[in-house]
Amino acid sequence: MSFGSHLPMLMKCFEFSDGPILEMGIGEFSTPILNMLCAMRQKRHILSLENDREWFEEYREKYESDFHRFRFVTDWASEDLESIFWSVALIDHRPKNRRRKDILRLKERAYLLVLHDSQPDSEQRHYKYDEIYPHFKYRYDFKDCLPHTTVVSNYSDLKEIRWGR
Repeated sequence: MSFGSHLPMLMKCFEFSDGPILEMGIGEFSTPILNMLCAMRQKRHILSLENDREWFEEYREKYESDFHRFRFVTDWASEDLESIFWSVALIDHRPKNRRRKDILRLKERAYLLVLHDSQPDSEQRHYKYDEIYPHFKYRYDFKDCLPHTTVVSNYSDLKEIRWGR
C-alpha cells in the first residue's frame, strides 16, 4: 500500500472538518476518494491542482463538476492559495522542493494539512519536512504504513484524528 498510505489520515481529516478541500497533486487514490466524499457531503467544494498535463487532463475529464474544480499549474509560486481558508489541504505535489514552501504559505490558511511521504528517509532526502514542523503548534505522525503521513495544524490539537484512539 505504498501509494495510498495517506488515505487513512486524509479520510479522518475530512471527517473532522467542514469546508473546502485543497488537493495539491492529483492522485489515483486521493482524487477519486475526495471526489466521492465531497459528493456525499452535500457537494463540499474541492480544488485539485496539478502540474503534470497528462494527469490533469485525465482526472479533470473524469471528476470535474460544480463542486470539484481542477486547475493546471504552470508555476506553483503564482498560485493563489491564500485567498481561501481551507479545512483540509493535501500536500502531495511536485517538484519535491516546492512542498516546504507551499506548506508554509498555508500554515495560517488551512485548518489541517496532510503531508504525504513524511517518513524520515523521504523527509531528509527529498522533502525536508523537519524544516517546517517548528512552524506548527500540533503534529501527528501516522506510521502504520509506508510511506508515512503527517498531519500538522495551528488550529486543532489533532486528538480526533489519532489512529486507534
